[in-house]
Amino acid sequence: MAVLRYGNNLSVQLECAEGAALAELGVPRGQPLADLGAATVAALTAPIDYPTLAQCTTPGDRVVVALDRGIPQVAEVTAAVIDALSMRASIPTESRCSKAKPAAMPTAAIRDG
Repeated sequence: MAVLRYGNNLSVQLECAEGAALAELGVPRGQPLADLGAATVAALTAPIDYPTLAQCTTPGDRVVVALDRGIPQVAEVTAAVIDALSMRASIPTESRCSKAKPAAMPTAAIRDG
């Protein structure tokens, strides 16, 4: 039996088939991002083998960004998503935030720019 740890102190016990290969990967390698917002915009404007976020949206679309409570620097990530969307269309200045449980989520309609 193996234990898979995930999230904030959560785990699940797994029954593995005889001879199954198990590996512990540990802490992710690499350096912390110096500018999370810029890295988010870069990922959304130049994804690997997929169109950009702006290319996947059309005027009038509504985009929902679901973020987990544990996301670090959530304001920077949200702002970067809005920046990436605004590269195709102008986001109206009257963009609104709607209160959704458990946290507020900004929303914006996409309009031709």
